[in-house]
Amino acid sequence: MPTTDVDVKELRAALGLTQSEMGRLLGVEPTSVARWAAGAPPGGAPRAILRALEAFVKREPELCKRLAARGADVGLRALLEELFDRWARGGSTP
Repeated sequence: MPTTDVDVKELRAALGLTQSEMGRLLGVEPTSVARWAAGAPPGGAPRAILRALEAFVKREPELCKRLAARGADVGLRALLEELFDRWARGGSTP
C-alpha cells in the first residue's frame, strides 16, 4: 500500500504512461518511479510535479483520458501544454 500522498501507480494509469515515460517526464530513472509506486515518498521537484499532475487529472479526467488515448508522447506533450497554458492565463495549478 503506497504511503505517499500521491498515488503514482494510479496517476501513471490515468495518463497512460509507462514507468519509463513517467521517469522521463520527471527527469528520474524508472526505478525511482517503481519505488514511489510501491510506497516510497518522492521528494523535491518530482513530488511537486506529481502533485500538480494528480490535481489536474482529478479536475480534468475526461481531458486526460483523451490525451492518454493519443499515445504517450503526443498525449503527454498536449497535457503539459494545457497545464502551462492554464497557468499562464492565471488558472490555478497546485
